[in-house]
Amino acid sequence: MARTTTGSGSTSTKTSTQKKSIRRGTGTTGKAISQAKKSPSISHNQPQKAEIDPSAQTAESKRKFFAIIAVVVLAAILYYLKSFFVVALVNNRPITRYQVIKSLEQQGGKGTLDSLISEELIKQDAQKKGVTVSQQEIDERVKSIEDEIKKSGQSFDNLLKTQGITRQQVEEQTRLQLILKRLLADKIKVSDKEVEESYVQQKDSKPKETSDGEYKKQIREALENQKLSFEAQTYVQSLQSKANIRYWLRY
Repeated sequence: MARTTTGSGSTSTKTSTQKKSIRRGTGTTGKAISQAKKSPSISHNQPQKAEIDPSAQTAESKRKFFAIIAVVVLAAILYYLKSFFVVALVNNRPITRYQVIKSLEQQGGKGTLDSLISEELIKQDAQKKGVTVSQQEIDERVKSIEDEIKKSGQSFDNLLKTQGITRQQVEEQTRLQLILKRLLADKIKVSDKEVEESYVQQKDSKPKETSDGEYKKQIREALENQKLSFEAQTYVQSLQSKANIRYWLRY
């Protein structure tokens, strides 16, 4: 009987302890529930509205604006450069610039390429030997040509248009001619004897308004140009034989 009483007392003590624990637990749970009631509830079923960043909107607007500007500028460029792609319309069918270039290459591509190669070889040799020509010398030479044309009653600019040549091309050819004259100066010299002999042969053709001195000067220049034409061919052939020329296209 004493064991039973002791067990009952122990059981009673445990029960009392459990009740206190439950009360404490209940008190804690109650506080948590109370706090949960106070805090706003979030429903996971309702979509949240995303906040829009004003700076992102501004950046997107700028991108769209610049894209539109780029399209407009590109359209304007294509309009003003249309002749670089299409040179004519025949009953609304285009003739492209490529067709023209291809046709020109077939007709005179080889001759044009040979001339460009020769000019480049001359320029390289002149640079190597330190031979130069000033712009003043070029201008003076072009001016003298223009004056001679005016004396014949023609317009220099109209003559250039007729031949499809620009003033810049004339200047480049003049530069090349003057360079050649300096490179081949020893081989194209004209003696006074040669001038006199040529003058006797041509004096009947001398214009009345031209003096003897001026006419002889013209004869000297003509004889120099004749020699230059001959010597230049030999000179260029020599440069070509020594040069390393690689062709990527044969005409």
